[in-house]
Amino acid sequence: MSRADLEPITPRRVAITGMSVATALGFEVDTFWEALLAGRCGIDRVKSFSIEGAGLPTDIACEVNEADLQAGAERYAIREKDRGFHLGLYGVGRALESAGLPTDGETPIPYDLVFGTGHGNMIFHNQATTAFVSRGYRGLR
Repeated sequence: MSRADLEPITPRRVAITGMSVATALGFEVDTFWEALLAGRCGIDRVKSFSIEGAGLPTDIACEVNEADLQAGAERYAIREKDRGFHLGLYGVGRALESAGLPTDGETPIPYDLVFGTGHGNMIFHNQATTAFVSRGYRGLR
């Protein structure tokens, strides 16, 4: 297939009306952006759990601050137990709020929401976690 065989792309308008972040550099877009411009780094020693004896080749990561995450969960009355859900639902709630849209969970929103995460494939994640727990770092292949 050549370029000539492809249908032309019809231009469409897209409006970004709300944004959010949940990162090691901050939980607000402005805070995150300022940290990036200042050249700050979110990499630090792992603090949220003990990795001693895990056999990992490093003890550094970019962790989301637990207090910020809990405050975000409370802000939107997030009751899910999974940390990934907390991050995702906070991100969605903050983006809706940033756009001036309701976050009550009851009011219908006639818009599309594009949401991305760096978490990755859950099946792969679960398999890798099982391999790590049963065979240690070297079990991850």
